[in-house]
Amino acid sequence: MTAATSKKPSRADIRDAIVLAAAPHVAFDGWGDEALAAGAADAGFDAATAKRMFPGGGLEAIAHFATLSDRAMIKAMEDADIDAMRVRDRVIFGVRARLEFLGPHKEAVRKGLGVLMRPTLAIQMANITHTTVDHIWYQAGDRSADFNYYTKRGLLGGVYAATVLFWLN
Repeated sequence: MTAATSKKPSRADIRDAIVLAAAPHVAFDGWGDEALAAGAADAGFDAATAKRMFPGGGLEAIAHFATLSDRAMIKAMEDADIDAMRVRDRVIFGVRARLEFLGPHKEAVRKGLGVLMRPTLAIQMANITHTTVDHIWYQAGDRSADFNYYTKRGLLGGVYAATVLFWLN
């Protein structure tokens, strides 16, 4: 066994593995303890590890899944030659990159939105959406700190939400 193979996975790696492995189970079990336990088992962990990694349960797992999706989108934008693109094409590329990552997990996205659509979770939904559109604009080169910051993100938030809903249909 080499040093590279004996390395213990980090907390972030374990959380990523559990959420990605749980995503196929979400279609049947929803974003809850059952899906997380099944995902943990598929990823080589026990149900107690899933509970430790996601003490907030399904809502915390949904938020982590969104973060994971954002990281994949950012990586795709960093790997692409977006400097050669117009700003609007950079933004479009970011939205597409995120949807491409989410493609295999469409039912998990649908179930996650079903949870986040509850009126009591409006703030969490707004935070997740804002974080995504903020990452898109930042990667597209926007460094504004004035009124433009809010208008760009507000407009893209509406377009992004409508795009996701159309994509799900």
